[in-house]
Amino acid sequence: MGRNLKFKTPEELETAIKSYFKKCDTNQEEFITKEGETFTKTVPVPYTVEGICEVLGITRQTLLNYEKAEGYEIFFDTIEKAKAKVLTNTMERALSGKNNAAVAIFSLVNNYGYKNANHKETTEDDKNININIQYPPEAK
Repeated sequence: MGRNLKFKTPEELETAIKSYFKKCDTNQEEFITKEGETFTKTVPVPYTVEGICEVLGITRQTLLNYEKAEGYEIFFDTIEKAKAKVLTNTMERALSGKNNAAVAIFSLVNNYGYKNANHKETTEDDKNININIQYPPEAK
């Protein structure tokens, strides 16, 4: 590890992450009625990995380090639980129509290792394929 850890204990990290979820769950928005009266309503904000990073004041890469890198082992479980909560929220919101499905798919692919069924990894062997197409004389 190059730098000192921003969080010294898993409990300190967990407290900061819980503050993010609470902020999302208690988000207040102001609305105006047809009569011009304003009122405030709780409108939960979807959980995101990027939102956790913003509240923690770290980059996404730093969060990934806290999740899997050598030297961060004491934080693995805390980050895994937080990402599981984000994943559940993402899936439930997408399935209920509250989130755009494309955004949910993007998050699942980029944050959780899911792959689209039509996704194919390119290997070195794939790069060296030469295709020689022979057209019949009448097609030229």
